[in-house]
Amino acid sequence: MSPTELDGTLAFALELARSAGNQLLGYFGQVEGERKADGTLVTLADLAVDRQVQAAIAARFPAHGVISEEASAVYGGQALCWVIDPLDGTVNFVRGLPIWGVSIALLETGVPVLGVAEFPVLSQRFYARRGGGAFLNDRPIHVRPETGFDFNTCVGLDSRFYRRASLNLPGKVRILGSAVYELLMVASGAELAATQSAIKVWDVAAAWVIAEEAGAMVANAEGPAFFPLQPGYDYQRIKARTTAAASPELWRAFEAGWQPRARHDL
Repeated sequence: MSPTELDGTLAFALELARSAGNQLLGYFGQVEGERKADGTLVTLADLAVDRQVQAAIAARFPAHGVISEEASAVYGGQALCWVIDPLDGTVNFVRGLPIWGVSIALLETGVPVLGVAEFPVLSQRFYARRGGGAFLNDRPIHVRPETGFDFNTCVGLDSRFYRRASLNLPGKVRILGSAVYELLMVASGAELAATQSAIKVWDVAAAWVIAEEAGAMVANAEGPAFFPLQPGYDYQRIKARTTAAASPELWRAFEAGWQPRARHDL
């Protein structure tokens, strides 16, 4: 897509995320989660928003593919494909914690070129399109300029971390409960690095392009590469540990400090 086409599609995605966020607010504090086969939670809110977002995409872009956490996760090889997480941070959502949101990405030839992440309780909307910079509520965002970790550095981890590894780095650990939001904290400069232990493509697709446009390095540290997507792959079955950092040097330093405790499955 040309930059002009991407700008128009971004406007559509921003409105779609705003509408989805408002719909989620109507469920916040009103629903309980049910366990899926993989042990994660799903709510009526996830399913309702997923249907709304997919219907809007199908009406506007009927030739585009869609991969969603709550629906089909098989990539059909379409040149343009949307990747949706209708509710990232479901446990936070169910327990009444405010860090949760909707993540919407557009991929071209299997690579993210546009991303929007809406966190309605926080009144925060992150977005980017490839080559256009990254923004939070219409203000440009950038990674922090630090060249090393110290004891006042914030680093983002997930709750699986303590069972899987130790981190031999100075810094203050933050566990926020949303893979998307954790990676976006690197993009916005709040954290210098963050890793998420066993996430899937919808957890990172939008945050990936936003973080890269903000100057971050993002890559899978363990497990298969997510991008470019591979036709025929079922992305429900594919997970990886993904790390974002404010520079390639800091990415390598973070990974050098990551010390696995024992053999584990992602």
